[in-house]
Amino acid sequence: MNTAVVSFRASDANRGKVKDVLGKHFEYEQARAFRAIVLWRLSVIVLVVWALSRGMHILPEQALTVALAVFGIAAGIVILFERRARSRLFRTVAEIQD
Repeated sequence: MNTAVVSFRASDANRGKVKDVLGKHFEYEQARAFRAIVLWRLSVIVLVVWALSRGMHILPEQALTVALAVFGIAAGIVILFERRARSRLFRTVAEIQD
């Protein structure tokens, strides 16, 4: 993750730009939290499906394949949304210097 910091005085910047930066930052934080929750819950589901299909043989083995596919697709989507939100935030912060 990029750890670059941009510092500015809110009183020196246009109120509209500051509002945009704060809004984009809020969207990015929401995307990060959503990604963390989704990946955690899907990981738990995959582990349960693995235990039921491989360990106890209650579910067919195709259930694990489906669970892994859903995990992969969902992980890709939420990571993409987080990266988009981060790039929007960085673009907005870069514009505040103008």
